[in-house]
Amino acid sequence: MTVHFAIPGKVVSVNGSYVPAKKSKNRGKRGGTNLILTKDAENFKELVHRIGAYARSQSQWPRDLYAVADVRLTIRMYNSKHDPAAGDKFIRDALEGVFYVNDRIVRMGPGDPPIKDAGPARIGVDVELLETHPPAIAARRRREAEDRLAKRFARTPAKRMEI
Repeated sequence: MTVHFAIPGKVVSVNGSYVPAKKSKNRGKRGGTNLILTKDAENFKELVHRIGAYARSQSQWPRDLYAVADVRLTIRMYNSKHDPAAGDKFIRDALEGVFYVNDRIVRMGPGDPPIKDAGPARIGVDVELLETHPPAIAARRRREAEDRLAKRFARTPAKRMEI
């Protein structure tokens, strides 16, 4: 099963999408520079997420994302001067939670050079489902993820203060 959709406009490149965060006094022992996404990059990821969610809702993609085992993502750029791989990271990240639980299972399809045609600048995205897990394995993966979250956000018992 393959879901096709197009994103209007040009891709946002990863290189120009991060800016240094304001320095704070509480930077910790490691130091370093904290980077944050620019507004353009945030807007691009939100646009990809929304268009991908709509395309998924119009398809027969599995409802349970934990059942998705293997995905191929192919990105084609139309009327753009950017490198075809410039926005791969943003597109993979934006589609996480729409077509798959974690973008580690995504295989990238062939990276063709930008295509010139009479239409406007756009990005063509194909999300191809290569393999699914059986329901029992999908349920186990969901339980494991919920257990990890529960452990991460578990409240520790409050310590009693001696008076």
